Amino acid sequence: YLVYFMKELDFSYKESVMLDILSFVTSHQSIDFIEKHVSINKVSERILLNLQESIEIEEVLVNHINYCINNKLYKVLNYVYDYLLLYEKDNFRIKELRNVSLEAILNFDYDYKNFKETLLKIEDDYKWIIVDRLIEKKIEIKFIENYLLTKLKDKNEDDSFEASEYLILLENSDGLKYYVEYVRKNKKFRYRYWKESPFNKLTKVELIPLLIELLEIDFKDKIVQDKYDSLYKYVTNALKSIAFFSEKNYSRVKESILLFIEKNKNIKDINKLYYFIEDLETQFYVNKSDSFEIKEVVTKLKELNL
Repeated sequence: YLVYFMKELDFSYKESVMLDILSFVTSHQSIDFIEKHVSINKVSERILLNLQESIEIEEVLVNHINYCINNKLYKVLNYVYDYLLLYEKDNFRIKELRNVSLEAILNFDYDYKNFKETLLKIEDDYKWIIVDRLIEKKIEIKFIENYLLTKLKDKNEDDSFEASEYLILLENSDGLKYYVEYVRKNKKFRYRYWKESPFNKLTKVELIPLLIELLEIDFKDKIVQDKYDSLYKYVTNALKSIAFFSEKNYSRVKESILLFIEKNKNIKDINKLYYFIEDLETQFYVNKSDSFEIKEVVTKLKELNL
């Protein structure tokens, strides 16, 4: 409140006191006010000194790290790795501290050596937030893939399943193999209702046989699943994604589904796959037509030197 009253009543203290106040402020607006009375260099120096000497109030700590990110103070890396290891169930402030520490690392780290070592030590679910951000930013993908393959063998089934979904996102067949066996064994379809399906961006034809296995499980076994987010929906979306990647992929997907129908003519509702193929064909050629039209427009513009 002190900074608030200083702003409202338009008064300030001597420089040393203003710098001391940094140890208690919880908003960037307060630091902005202090910078009007103290040089940015001195504020930056005190911020880093406070981090070095440790700060006990999480909101103040978050504010300090945010200041470092906004002002490109890369020395913040000396302090943030350990904050990723903090865990306290349902403690929003700790999670906020971990989040801002993660952002500092993603902004300033260049070789990720300490970051990778820290990730290996994290046991709670925050590790998946880190994995998610690294995949999103395409950072250390090979390391992440190996990390996930290790998690695939974890005794914690939830961790193994989560790892399999991220591996599917990376189009790693081991992840999809685990997923197929999980569904086959448990007769249950699990999906990430809070995240986009990892099946939606697949492009590799090598994954088609495993997807057909999932399709077979869906048709032949009684799977516990949601009516709207079904295994059938996930698999057919994956097959569409692969098919739309290229004409060669489209042919492989279509052939694989027709062969599956031929082998399983007696299965109830198998004929609905003909409707899927019809829809697949329509969408593929519409997409292809749109692509040709765009290419024609680009070619014409080049001819006109536009």
